Amino acid sequence: MIIYKYPLRLVHRQTIALPPEGKVLSIQIQNHIPCLWAMLQSETPTRSTDIVIVGTGCAFDNTGLEYIDTFQIGISVWHVFRRASE
Repeated sequence: MIIYKYPLRLVHRQTIALPPEGKVLSIQIQNHIPCLWAMLQSETPTRSTDIVIVGTGCAFDNTGLEYIDTFQIGISVWHVFRRASE
């Protein structure tokens, strides 16, 4: 096993190279940047995974999304989802 860190941009939708079976451990702020930590097999091939970040009070379509975690920057609270595996 290996744990990877993925710095995230504070945008509604982005893509990271994460295998669908990768276990997301946490999303926290490190040096003012939201980061996602995931545990996966060291030899697991990655594929593009859609990450969606939504602010509290913002409307969005949650069809096909799996909740990952919530983080806070200042007074803003953000909720992170990933597109469900197909």
